[in-house]
Amino acid sequence: MSGTMTAIFEAKKKIPVVTQTTSKEEVYASIWRRFCAGVFDALLASLILLPATVLLVWVMEVYHSEIGLSEVKSQTAMGTSAVLLWIVCFGLYCASAESSAHQATPGKRLLKLKVVSMSHCRLTFPQATCRFYAKFLSTFVLLVGFAIAIFHSRKQTLHDMISGTLVVRSD
Repeated sequence: MSGTMTAIFEAKKKIPVVTQTTSKEEVYASIWRRFCAGVFDALLASLILLPATVLLVWVMEVYHSEIGLSEVKSQTAMGTSAVLLWIVCFGLYCASAESSAHQATPGKRLLKLKVVSMSHCRLTFPQATCRFYAKFLSTFVLLVGFAIAIFHSRKQTLHDMISGTLVVRSD
């Protein structure tokens, strides 16, 4: 038993310790690079969500009278459902990608960006979800929440400040 304990102790001594220090200076992502990544992600999500939206519209169009809805109420329900479908699914898309091991959506990965917490760690899923839904606040009032990044020393937008995140270059 003594030999087993010695082997375990020796193995523990050989485990390398990883520190948070980096040799190169961190580069924060520009608003334009982030915008291009967002456009790419929106187009990619559209390719995925468009068929589901078309199916939803078709079902509501064909079956609205069987459900007991007038045409106007059916169109209202259809529009509301489509918007909610897009918001929820795109939110899951972004939050799951940004809290993954890649720390980025496909658009951010393409442009060599990643999203980190203020302590430079990987985001949790709730933190990434908060970041996505806080983007609605950045959008209100003529996109001022995004424009803040132009003047901020770490290029943080309003939704980054709310969720405690940074977007950095990963190259």
